[in-house]
Amino acid sequence: MEGIMKIFIDESGDHNLDSTKLDNSYNVFVLGAVCFSEDNYQLLCERLNQIKQDLFGGKDYIIHTAEIVRPSNSTDPRTQLFNNIDFRNTFYSTIENIFDEINFEVIACCVKKSQHLERYGAYASDPYIFGFENILNRIMWRSKGEKCEIYPEKRSQAEDGLLEINYLKAKMSGTKFFTGSQVSARIETFKTIDKKANECGSQIADLVVSPIGRHFMGIKPRKPGNELKYQTVKRKIPNRCLTVFP
Repeated sequence: MEGIMKIFIDESGDHNLDSTKLDNSYNVFVLGAVCFSEDNYQLLCERLNQIKQDLFGGKDYIIHTAEIVRPSNSTDPRTQLFNNIDFRNTFYSTIENIFDEINFEVIACCVKKSQHLERYGAYASDPYIFGFENILNRIMWRSKGEKCEIYPEKRSQAEDGLLEINYLKAKMSGTKFFTGSQVSARIETFKTIDKKANECGSQIADLVVSPIGRHFMGIKPRKPGNELKYQTVKRKIPNRCLTVFP
């Protein structure tokens, strides 16, 4: 990648580690990042906006997996289109074409929460913060000196505050493999983005994390037309850029 690398981060699953509240049907937490060069990000937005125009009648439609799988929870009436199997097939096939047409990378960290708790008990790290530190190391490695703009999805004020503290800690004290000065010099922008902002990269990040989580939970893939295929996502993950812990 050349110039500025644009990185968008999203999660799948609950980062809660309360053993009495773990969801055994989806007992993983996945933090994923999609990484684009400036030119390829422009291509992505052009392509994604055209798909939205063609399928939803406007580029203002916001792609959100949680609403796609449960259309009744969406406030946008256009999401009801996903109740139609033919429409879902068309949507996912066009999205998979984007993965074939545009050059970008996926970096991800999957935390198996029960095993994480069993190994570390009260000292178990917050899965989101653990995942962020893991992903940040790999962003630094993959960017190969280019400046980076990092845009995690906005969450609650407290959660965003904790993330900001850990980012500032990385800038001051460094990460496992990079010094604080290297992190400070490399990362030009660090800003959370609300889903309502309709940012193309955030929506692609939203689409990739769930297939990763379902795969490592051992959940049988949904029938075609119901989710992005894990193999489609896997093709975008470079060597050593997918961490499954522990």
